[in-house]
Amino acid sequence: MIERVVIVAGGVPPSGDLLRKWKIDGSFLIAADSGATSCLNAGLVPDIVIGDMDSLESHEFDEVLNLGAEIIEYPPDKDKTDLELAFDEAAGMKPGEIVILGALGNRADHILGNIMLLFNSALKGIKARIVDEQTEIFPAGKRNMLEGKPGDIVSLIPVSDEVSGIKLTGLKYDLPGGVLKRGGTKGQSNEFISPTALIETGAGELLIVVIRK
Repeated sequence: MIERVVIVAGGVPPSGDLLRKWKIDGSFLIAADSGATSCLNAGLVPDIVIGDMDSLESHEFDEVLNLGAEIIEYPPDKDKTDLELAFDEAAGMKPGEIVILGALGNRADHILGNIMLLFNSALKGIKARIVDEQTEIFPAGKRNMLEGKPGDIVSLIPVSDEVSGIKLTGLKYDLPGGVLKRGGTKGQSNEFISPTALIETGAGELLIVVIRK
C-alpha cells in the first residue's frame, strides 16, 4: 500500500522545503496542472500530472513528459476542478493518507471548494489534510493529537449541524458542554498552552485548523 499521496495544486505555490518535507520516500506525487511547476522548482518530478493543462507552460509540460511523468489530460470543459481530478486519482490508490499542498490562495470559491474535498465520500477512511507554510486543515477523528507551540492557534469549525462530545486538553480555552453548532464561531481562535493538545469528538463532522506562528 502507498503510505502517502502528495498532491500539489495550482494555488499559492508551496516552498521547495515544504514540498520535500511531505514528499517522503515511498510516497506518490501528483501535480494538478500548474502544480507541476512547483514540483520542478523543488527538484522533484511528479508521478502524474493531471488536469486540462491550461495553466502549465508548454516547456514545463514537455519537461515533465520527458522526465517520465504520466500525463492525464482533460478537456477544458469539465465538471471538476483539476484538484478534484487529482484527489479522485489519489483516493483511488487507497493510500494511508493524502496531503494537499498549494490548495490555498486568493479565490474564496476555490479555497472553500478545496477544503470541502476533505469530506469527499471517496476517502472512506483515508486521512486527508491541506497544508501550507503555516496552516494545516483536516477533518477531526475521534482522537486528534496535535503538536504546536504555546500561542499557536487552533480553530474548530463544525461542518455538520452539530458536533457533540468535544473534549479539549492542552488548549487555553475549554468548551463547556462540549457542543459546537454550525453557523457559530465559538470554536475559533483557541491556543496551545503546551507542546501537545488533544481534541476528542463524539458525534458530528468537525474541521480542525491549526495555524503555527
